[in-house]
Amino acid sequence: MRLSSKANKAVRERGPRIIWAWTAILIVSLLSGGCVFGGDENSEGSNGQSIDASPTPTPLIVINASSSPTVSIADHTFDVEVAFTADTRDDGLAGRDSIPDMTGMIYVYESGETEDAWMKGMRFPLDFMWIDSDCRIIDTHPNAPIPPPNSSDRLLPTYWSIGQATYVLEVNAGTLSELGIRVGDPVSFGGFSGRGAIC
Repeated sequence: MRLSSKANKAVRERGPRIIWAWTAILIVSLLSGGCVFGGDENSEGSNGQSIDASPTPTPLIVINASSSPTVSIADHTFDVEVAFTADTRDDGLAGRDSIPDMTGMIYVYESGETEDAWMKGMRFPLDFMWIDSDCRIIDTHPNAPIPPPNSSDRLLPTYWSIGQATYVLEVNAGTLSELGIRVGDPVSFGGFSGRGAIC
C-alpha cells in the first residue's frame, strides 16, 4: 500500500521521535529490571515486604518409591492409596467390587479441611474415620451402606465429621468394631510425606 504525500511527510517527521521513545522505554525497563521482572531472590516488594522466591514449593504429597503408603492407628496398620488430587478424591473407591482387609484410602486436601463423604458409585459398604491435625481419630461413621441402584445423586446421604478434620480414611465396613478403633486413637503415616502428610 502506498501512503499519500501528506502521510509520507508525517511518518518522516515523527519517525525519529517514535524510535527515541521506544528506545527510552526499553532502557528504563532494562535498568529497572528488578521491578519489572521480579528482581533477585533477596528483593523486596513494592510495600517493603520480602518476596519469597523459593524455586519449588514443597509438594502436597510425595509417595516414597521404596515403601508402600500406610496409615497406622494404635497398633493396626493399613496399606492405603493416597487420594490427594481432585480426580483421585472424586473417584475414591467407587466402581470397585471390594478391597482387601487392612487396606483403605486416605483423603488428603490442599486446604487441610475435609469435604463431606458419600457413597456414590460404591459397591461395598465402608467405615469412615476422620483424623485431625493432632493425628488422632476425632470421629467415625461405621457401616455406611451402598446406595440403591440408580439412586439420584441428590438423594444420597452425606457423612461428615463433627470436629475439625484434616483427613478421611475409608476402610471396609466392620473394621472399626472388629479392631476396636475409636475416637482418640493415635494415627501415624508411613511411605508418604509432604506438606499434606503431617502425621
